Amino acid sequence: MQNQKRSRIEIKLKDYPDVLTVKELAFMLGASERTTLALLHKGKIKHFRIMNRYQIPKDCVIDFMMTEEYEGFRMRVDAARFMKITDPEERKKEKLLFLCETPRGRKELMYLLDIKSIKTFFRVYLKPLLESGELRMTHPEQPSVSTQKYIRVKPDESEG
Repeated sequence: MQNQKRSRIEIKLKDYPDVLTVKELAFMLGASERTTLALLHKGKIKHFRIMNRYQIPKDCVIDFMMTEEYEGFRMRVDAARFMKITDPEERKKEKLLFLCETPRGRKELMYLLDIKSIKTFFRVYLKPLLESGELRMTHPEQPSVSTQKYIRVKPDESEG
């Protein structure tokens, strides 16, 4: 199981160089350079310095991404990104993805997002997220079944 997870991460990061700069690592993690530097200073990701430049081996980043600590880090980064969204529609889409960390039904999601119209819910929120692959149905073979639930697709699952 761990080998499969590592393989998926390696495939996802194949276009990055074998040794990264802070800027490349920040982009890879979806975090700011300041947050990335904090990870390095705390020793969360092994690295080395040449003069005053950080050099981070990609294998060390993958090792970090394999830890449970990375999951918590990713959730905090996602939450920070969510707080910066000002467009109400985009904000609700992000909230929908956050709510769907565990499978949830349409009625529950509409209630939690305070959306009254089924048409609006499907057209504006659900359909775009399903089409982009960020969300998936628990019963894709029966899209209109009453027990249908929706769950977020984790980034490392979408390739495999």
